[in-house]
Amino acid sequence: QHQHEKESLNELNQRFHHFIDRVRLLESQNLKYRTELTAIRKQPFNDNDIKSIEHFSNIKSELSKQYNATIDCKSDFEWSQLQIGIYRKWIDIEQQQKGKQLSELEQELKQVVSNLNNLHKSYAELERTAKNQYVERDNLFTQYLTLTHNWCNQKAKRKKYDQSMELLKNNIAFYKNLSAYIARYTESLPTQSNDEVQYWAGEYDKSIKKIHHDFEVFYANIYRDLTSYYEIKMEEVRKEVEQTKHDQRLETEEFVISQQALEKEYEKVQYSLTHEKEILHKLESVYSKLEAELKSLEIQHEDKLELQSKEIHHYQESIMTIAFDINEMQSSKINLETEIIIYRYILNAFENEEQVTIVPHKSTVANETIGKFIAKGRKKHSIGIKECAANGKYISLLNYSTSDDIDISKWILKQRTDSASEIQYIIPDGVVLKQGIELRIYSKLGSANADRSSNENNFSRLVNNNVTSWGVGNTIEIHLFNQYGEKQASYLESIEARATNI
Repeated sequence: QHQHEKESLNELNQRFHHFIDRVRLLESQNLKYRTELTAIRKQPFNDNDIKSIEHFSNIKSELSKQYNATIDCKSDFEWSQLQIGIYRKWIDIEQQQKGKQLSELEQELKQVVSNLNNLHKSYAELERTAKNQYVERDNLFTQYLTLTHNWCNQKAKRKKYDQSMELLKNNIAFYKNLSAYIARYTESLPTQSNDEVQYWAGEYDKSIKKIHHDFEVFYANIYRDLTSYYEIKMEEVRKEVEQTKHDQRLETEEFVISQQALEKEYEKVQYSLTHEKEILHKLESVYSKLEAELKSLEIQHEDKLELQSKEIHHYQESIMTIAFDINEMQSSKINLETEIIIYRYILNAFENEEQVTIVPHKSTVANETIGKFIAKGRKKHSIGIKECAANGKYISLLNYSTSDDIDISKWILKQRTDSASEIQYIIPDGVVLKQGIELRIYSKLGSANADRSSNENNFSRLVNNNVTSWGVGNTIEIHLFNQYGEKQASYLESIEARATNI
């Protein structure tokens, strides 16, 4: 691409040098033609004027060709400028696309970093979940230890209850012995009868048996309830411990699988990130290299382009000067045609008076084109267009009023020449055209020539610095509009050509 751009710039430089050579050739030919025209003007009128007229016609055709060639050169130059602008826009678009690609890579890198941070966060969450599960396992184990401790305490209480039962049995045995002693003692008493003794001994035995049975039932119920309660609790604890072990094993397996998947994904992301970093470094190096080459090319061609732009501006001024001189030559040519016609009539009158007959060896016929100048003006109110210089020097406005001064600020002057593009000029603020006063609006080149003249100080002046010369041609059409867009005046200037034989 850079090689293509270099070749294009070299091609443009070659075309520009050809354009410069062409302009120099045109200048030399113009100087030659002006010298010949000056020599023709200085020569007296004689029999060889017909050849001079033919030569002048040839010069005129050559001037037309040279003028067309200058137009072609100007169009080639504009085309070269357009190509330079296209290449510059192309380079700017390439730089914008590279910047866009870099921004997209940066966005993708940020997205990858964000995904990596999310993976780190999810990994940290899994780690916290595992820690919470470990804490829950420790709590369950603590509860199991507490339950076993309570079971041991209940077992100790049961032993205490057994000891109390033994003590109660001993008390029962003591009471039995006591009752036996009492029975023996009562038997030894003479006052008591055998029936009463037997009755009270039986009642006593019944009460003792009931008390003993009640204690046995009570402690059996206590033992049975405690045993069933602790068996149920131990079974629940065993099931919870087994379920906890199973859940912990499953969670450990899931954690290992997820950790392996995260490690694989992390490796993939790390690999892609490394690859993208390498691509980004390569792109940055290529971009820096291209930028350095662009800067070097700009530095290399900056002086050349600046010099070329100066030369182009100089040649543009020279071309406009040549065009202005060509217009002057055309006006001089019209004057010369008029002089030739006058001299021809004088010569015919002189020949008729002297009765001299000239018989040429061969009849020579020269076709001469004589231009008829036509100027038409029209105005709506007091301001009209007085004149348009044929050489594009100025356009003249005139206030035909004899009593009023008219403010023509922001008025618009439009000129169209043949099929050329329209020239538009807006009159600046504060311009007042006094009664009976002429206002000349000069072109940039016409203003420079007017400054060198000393007899053009009896009118007002404005300068249109946007154009080097007003348009010239066979047909010139001018329109004047006020600040509201209403047409105030128009002017038409044309040259009608007709062929005459000399």
